[in-house]
Amino acid sequence: MESLKELLKSRAKPTGGFAPFWDFKQNPEFVGRVVAVRKDPRSDEDSPRYLWDVETLEGEKYTLPSYVVLDQALREQGAEPGKYVYARFIGEGKKAGRGGRKPFLFEVAVMSQEEAEAHLKAPPKVERRKKPEAEPKVEEKPKEEPKPKVEEYSKDDFDKGRSILNTLLLVYPELEEAKARKALEGQGVKVPLEVFCEKMGLKIEGGKVRKA
Repeated sequence: MESLKELLKSRAKPTGGFAPFWDFKQNPEFVGRVVAVRKDPRSDEDSPRYLWDVETLEGEKYTLPSYVVLDQALREQGAEPGKYVYARFIGEGKKAGRGGRKPFLFEVAVMSQEEAEAHLKAPPKVERRKKPEAEPKVEEKPKEEPKPKVEEYSKDDFDKGRSILNTLLLVYPELEEAKARKALEGQGVKVPLEVFCEKMGLKIEGGKVRKA
């Protein structure tokens, strides 16, 4: 009797040693490798579902639950031990009928071990920073010298001064510059003598004002 007990004890295997289920509501994305596939004992014999034992890239072990949509997508895409899978919980679908449950919906991708490990072994891409393009040089325009302010004179003032100069020139063909200035100032004309010379075709030369 004791010998049978010891024999059975040596062959005994621990139960309940499976990895915890993936909490897709807490962590909606999973990336990792399929370690093993086993039939879910709760599923029907006619339409079996499977539990997927997986391991993340960081070495954490989980079991992907045998929800119909998730299980079907994994099998249709050829998931099997050694292959890498990506799963993301995207929400709940519509009820199939009265009293039915809303199905959990997932996005699923499966990649072969060779393709996945080639990516894992490849050195990370180093993005080369582009040199900032040199800003085009803006040629500084030479500063323009401020133009002398041109004073505006009233038409009456100008007409008055022109009449005075014309009268003086009739009497003095070679009108002294000083006399011309004095006559304009004496009549309160503010227009400079040079402006009248420019407008009336006169010139100042040798202290005289004469026609150009």
